[in-house]
Amino acid sequence: MRPRTQNLRINLKGGNTIKLATKAVIETVQVKRVIRSQRFCAPSPQIEDWPWPVRIRALGGFSLEIEDRPISFSGKAPKKPLELLKALVGTGGTNVDIGWLGEQLWPDAEGDAARAVFNVTHSRLRKLLPLDGVLLRSEGKLSLSPAQVWTDVWAFERVAEDCLEKLRRRAESLEIESAGETLLSLYAGDLLKGEPDVPWLISAGDRLRSKFLRTLKALGGFWEANEAWDQAQSLYERVIEIDNVAEEVYRRLISCHVRAARPAEALRVYRRCRQMLSLVLGIAPSAETETLCRGIAQAH
Repeated sequence: MRPRTQNLRINLKGGNTIKLATKAVIETVQVKRVIRSQRFCAPSPQIEDWPWPVRIRALGGFSLEIEDRPISFSGKAPKKPLELLKALVGTGGTNVDIGWLGEQLWPDAEGDAARAVFNVTHSRLRKLLPLDGVLLRSEGKLSLSPAQVWTDVWAFERVAEDCLEKLRRRAESLEIESAGETLLSLYAGDLLKGEPDVPWLISAGDRLRSKFLRTLKALGGFWEANEAWDQAQSLYERVIEIDNVAEEVYRRLISCHVRAARPAEALRVYRRCRQMLSLVLGIAPSAETETLCRGIAQAH
């Protein structure tokens, strides 16, 4: 049996394209080698499997890869350059004000001293990312090159918007399901989980977390409207795995079990919700959650 082939269209400088036929997994390495040697641009910034020169993950924790090689440090890590990179990724990675970055990373430095320490750190970060054009600095702004860098933050934001757009135009269920799966695979947890809680990180993390929950609630609402209780339940369970104190999601999951005639499962979810809120936040479930579950217990 001959291996299946798939045409890969690659953008060239000047707007031209070429097609590469890939067949069998073993040839993927050869294709990637061609892409890298010829500096082909990705057809879309959402293609995670493209051989990006630099790949940065910041959702659920931080990792850095250069040409598919994970970067680790045997000795002391370059703290400030990595902090600069994390702040750049976490706040969008495009046209981030250098003065603002300096204020966040060196709040005690002023004037010429602040500019000098930023310049030194910027230079060290460029050495850490040993590829031309990865960092773009212009008119007091700093950016990551979208042609050379893939970040899960960028990909997540694009997929979230795509998902909401599919819901708005009432796309086919399979399209919506696929978008939801991609969204869940990208959002592996809170922004830079495990890093110290500094003001910029709290703000950026809250924004992304809100977008994630807002999009997932819209997806769940779609499945509920179609009475697809199993899909909605599976979605909400996945959300809770990532955010175990999202009380509204617990309520939606409880309602799905009730509508699917699974009251025992609904009460199990309630007990889980009560336990996690107590352990993590030190609070009890809201009156809305308690009222919902009292009604289930009384009916059964």
